Amino acid sequence: MRPGLLLAALSCGCVAIHSADGTRIPVGSAVFPDYVESVFREQNRVAAALAFALEEPGLTPPQHQTLSRLELTLLTDCAP
Repeated sequence: MRPGLLLAALSCGCVAIHSADGTRIPVGSAVFPDYVESVFREQNRVAAALAFALEEPGLTPPQHQTLSRLELTLLTDCAP
């Protein structure tokens, strides 16, 4: 899509995202800011849980590697 068309679509609220449950949420809708806030809070909750899990005593190297990969995936996929 050309940048001008994308900007026009965004400005008129025609662009939408789909939530994890498949709900279509238009970017310009009244519920969009609440949805963004809920996603941000969930991302922070999961990131904190992973950080604490990585500090647990007694983790085996494979467990630590798995949690580290999950943390990196979360941070990479959710980066702006």
